[in-house]
Amino acid sequence: MRASTTEPYATMWKYTEEQNRTNLVSGNKKGLTKAVQDDKYAFITSTSVQHGHYEQLCNLQMVGQKFFTYGFGILFPKGSVYKDEISWEILFLRQEGYLEMLEKQWLMGSHNDEDICSDTRKTVEDMGVLGAESFVGLFLFLAGGIAVGMVVQLVEVSWYHARGNKRKHDVVRSVSMRVHLTEILLSGNETTWL
Repeated sequence: MRASTTEPYATMWKYTEEQNRTNLVSGNKKGLTKAVQDDKYAFITSTSVQHGHYEQLCNLQMVGQKFFTYGFGILFPKGSVYKDEISWEILFLRQEGYLEMLEKQWLMGSHNDEDICSDTRKTVEDMGVLGAESFVGLFLFLAGGIAVGMVVQLVEVSWYHARGNKRKHDVVRSVSMRVHLTEILLSGNETTWL
C-alpha cells in the first residue's frame, strides 16, 4: 500500500503511517508472528502470503473473503486456433475442482485433502456467523406476509364487487337528484323540493 496511488489504498497507508506506527511490521513472517502472539492484532496481507506460512499456524484464522488475490493467465498469439479449446478445458478443470486441488498441492504445500489444523481451527458455525439456514425463519415470515397480503387483497376485491351494485344504484339516484334539482332551479319554482 505504501507505493500505491490508487484510492482507498493511498489514504489507508497515510492513516496507518500517521496513527499506528507500532502496528506496522517489516515483513509477512513478522506480521504472522505478531498475530499469533497478540490477541488484539489483525494482520492484513495479500492472500499469497497464506501459502506456506498461514497453513502451518493452527491458532490463526482467516476471516472474510480472500483479499488481493493474484490470477494467472496464459497468453496466446492473436487468432490462435488453440485459445478457445484451452479456455474451455480450463473452465472445465475449475468447475470440477481440479485446479483448486492443484493450488493446494503446489502453493499451500498440502499433499492431501485434509487441513493439518482441522482439529484446532474453528468452523464458520463455531464462530457464530450466520449461514443460509439461519434465514429460514426470515423467508417463512416473508412468505407469510405475502400470503396475508394476498388474502387481504382478495377480501378487498370481493367486498368492492359486493358493494359495487349498491354504489351504482347510489350514483344513479344522486345523478337523478341533481337533474331534478337543476330542473327545479331552471323552472324558478322554489317550493317543489323533494
